[in-house]
Amino acid sequence: MNVAASAHGGREAARLMAVQALYQMDVAKAPLEKVIEEFNTYRLAFPVETEDGNVTFPDADRNHFESLLRGVIDEQRQIDKAINDLLREGWVLKRLDITLRAIMRAGTFELMFCKDIPAKVCISEYTSMANAYFNAPEAGMANAIFEKIANASRS
Repeated sequence: MNVAASAHGGREAARLMAVQALYQMDVAKAPLEKVIEEFNTYRLAFPVETEDGNVTFPDADRNHFESLLRGVIDEQRQIDKAINDLLREGWVLKRLDITLRAIMRAGTFELMFCKDIPAKVCISEYTSMANAYFNAPEAGMANAIFEKIANASRS
């Protein structure tokens, strides 16, 4: 799956943009409100080139985008603990690649706090995103953790 090609559908585009915003916040230490404003003004309507060379404008669900960002920030301690508890011994979330960390946080937030969204949708979309950015081991690890979080938080 190509990351750009997957950026269709309101929530799917919002997820991708939220991961990018979380990455930006982590790297640049950018404040939440500034990032939300920047993405709403410039990036949520930014054209995306697909594998076949077509350009589309993702119709991102702006409310979901903002909900994801605010939720990850508000619940970060609980989210990070849930992920850390499931990482292999000797690994902690801070040791993961910044992009993978953003994917893990956003996916975990949705699984734990957005129970109106089917767990299978969240797991599939965030695992696909991990697979687009990384090799099989990282995507497999993300999938396994998302499955465990879904089972624990939705049972």
